[in-house]
Amino acid sequence: MQHTLQSAETGALIYWFDIRPEVVQDWLNWYLRDHMPSRVGSTFTTGRCFEAIDAPSSHMVLFETNSPEALLAPSYLQLLGTVSDDDRKRRGWYANTVRMTARVRTRLGAGVGSVLSVIRFDQSLHTVPQTLMSDIAGIPGVGSVWIAEHDPSIRSRMDSVRVTGHQDLSAAGALMTEAATDSDARLAVSTFKAKTALSGTPAPESVTAGRYRLMYCMTA
Repeated sequence: MQHTLQSAETGALIYWFDIRPEVVQDWLNWYLRDHMPSRVGSTFTTGRCFEAIDAPSSHMVLFETNSPEALLAPSYLQLLGTVSDDDRKRRGWYANTVRMTARVRTRLGAGVGSVLSVIRFDQSLHTVPQTLMSDIAGIPGVGSVWIAEHDPSIRSRMDSVRVTGHQDLSAAGALMTEAATDSDARLAVSTFKAKTALSGTPAPESVTAGRYRLMYCMTA
């Protein structure tokens, strides 16, 4: 399969978090019926919700925009500043939240998979060679490989108006692989680890790897 290189930056808002098992169904009902519909169409083109297959966080959500600057659209900033009392209580469902306001600088391929492998750089974003991305993109069942790079200035502007979530941690960046099956996603992770081990970077303590199953997708 031949993969084309994305020509322009896009934007992404990515959350990793743990949800207590006893409230997962309540959280999912609210997220799919209320929260996600309020976001997709305000500035986000798509929203996806994932649950862990084998990952450090129980869940992950991913919202995408046509450009990084669209993450700061007035319609979305207004939503961040108008949180209901019920929504404040729902924040108590979340633990260990990591939020990344990102620029998607490189995307090889356009496919969207049912399984997402995530290599997250928690301390600093390491350079991922184009050859390594091409190796991962060449795995059968991989539709695309892309890199999201955290932009702290976007995060700061969001936090200046948002009502909740200021304590959320952040990540430096992430390498995402859109895969058809979990075996394809596992191979993407092992390929990354094998190739980077040869150079001695990135440092193991600064990187987390996970695989997530798509639960739900909404498009504008």
